[in-house]
Amino acid sequence: MAASDFGTIVIDGNRYVERIQVFPAEITVTSTTPNQNQLAVVLPGVANFRLKALTRQVLAGSPPAPAIRPFRFRLGNSDGSTNYISGGVGGTTDLVIDSNVFGTGQFPYPIVPAIFYGASASIRFQVEDLSATFPYTIYFGFHGAYLIPA
Repeated sequence: MAASDFGTIVIDGNRYVERIQVFPAEITVTSTTPNQNQLAVVLPGVANFRLKALTRQVLAGSPPAPAIRPFRFRLGNSDGSTNYISGGVGGTTDLVIDSNVFGTGQFPYPIVPAIFYGASASIRFQVEDLSATFPYTIYFGFHGAYLIPA
């Protein structure tokens, strides 16, 4: 690999330069009702996006401080039928507890392989409280890269 190839990838014969991008999302949870359905980060249409990692931080109290508030999570795509977390055939739920998706929160949770989103797609997700201790705020980071045609 030449130095000029650093940060480039080839997908279906097309060459792209990857440029880091992090999309944040923030929700305040106020009840155990799964009313946090169909949340979305709408991508701005700049370029296609590859989601490579997930992070989250939960804050509660006044003043806000890091807190442990378990929740269940599902990740999907804007087409409404593609979910990247699944209970499988006969599964009873497609939501998993946050520590199984985000780890301990110390490091980003890597997504292998990265998830492709079109330039104007939406990163859909769903949150369901498991703690029954309110209110608290979850700060999400959807880490990845824009794919800029080279």
